[in-house]
Amino acid sequence: MTNNTNTTPAYRLTKTPIGSKGLEFLYQVIDQDGKVISDRRSARHYEAATISGSHYFGRRDLVGKGEHGAMIKMAQGYGRRYERGKFIWVKVSEPDQAQITRVSAVAYLESI
Repeated sequence: MTNNTNTTPAYRLTKTPIGSKGLEFLYQVIDQDGKVISDRRSARHYEAATISGSHYFGRRDLVGKGEHGAMIKMAQGYGRRYERGKFIWVKVSEPDQAQITRVSAVAYLESI
């Protein structure tokens, strides 16, 4: 059994102050080769983002919850059906692996 000591994440989220007062930030999702995959300008603080830039999270525990969780389920081939007063997830198609990767791959903010 071998131990993999390479703990470099595939993607990372960087935060750079911009503007004269430093109240706005440039967030960039960067891959291992240093290529910027997506970016966003915001005055808010984010801890994580999907690599596609479709979702930014203010706390790490929000990853995979709410709308982001629903998008992952739909990419896995599930649909929502209303039954007995509530929505339930039902399998409706085969998983779309490319979409699963786009939606579920997450970059976390580098510690400063």
